[in-house]
Amino acid sequence: MDFFEFLKEINYFSYIGAFVKWTILFLALGIILTIFANRKKLFKRNNKTMNVLVKVWFIFIPVWLVIFAIQFAPVRTTQKEFNRLIVKHKEAATDYVFGFLSSVVSDSILVQKSSIKTIVDNYLEESLNKEKEGEAKSYKKAKRYVSNVKRKIEHAFLSQILETKMLEGAAGYIGMDKETGKAVYRTSFHNLFKEGEIVGIFRGEVNHIFGFVYKSMLITFIIGLMIPVMEIIFARLFKY
Repeated sequence: MDFFEFLKEINYFSYIGAFVKWTILFLALGIILTIFANRKKLFKRNNKTMNVLVKVWFIFIPVWLVIFAIQFAPVRTTQKEFNRLIVKHKEAATDYVFGFLSSVVSDSILVQKSSIKTIVDNYLEESLNKEKEGEAKSYKKAKRYVSNVKRKIEHAFLSQILETKMLEGAAGYIGMDKETGKAVYRTSFHNLFKEGEIVGIFRGEVNHIFGFVYKSMLITFIIGLMIPVMEIIFARLFKY
């Protein structure tokens, strides 16, 4: 399946439903907030000019919420559609990734039960054991016990350092999220590329990106909503 076939399977009618649903919901919420604020006399001003100008909040608040709904609806629907199609075509996506990587590296690597973390840990353990074997003959029992503890601490420390550096490198070069990188690093090649866990990890990365979009939208929404809130606070403080 290519990208254009993927786009054909998107349910575009769901966007219309989402626009209607979220617009009505946020419009109703805006009207309710405006009515509540008016009943609490938050829009009442002592100055005649300000008492007229403050009426703009009756329009601004519902409209601002509707604008947020119009932005939120397509993003939320796109996320749901992507997740649905990723799950639906998990097997096809797994076969595609496996086939692509098979042309670059040996199949024997892609189907092995080891993960990157296991390979790195085994290499570290082997290196430390070689050093330990060279010193073991000259150690007495007590010193040998201390040496074993020392090697375990060194192994754990070096393993964590290498994992951190690899994840930082992945984040720097390809923009991979830390948690996503950790999942790839610790999952066996077989489970990643043969059982399809790489697709689930990719799905998590996609949802993480959507999370950033939601945060930026929410920040913008709050900043806009703070305009009438700050005006109400100033009105109470300066009693105009």
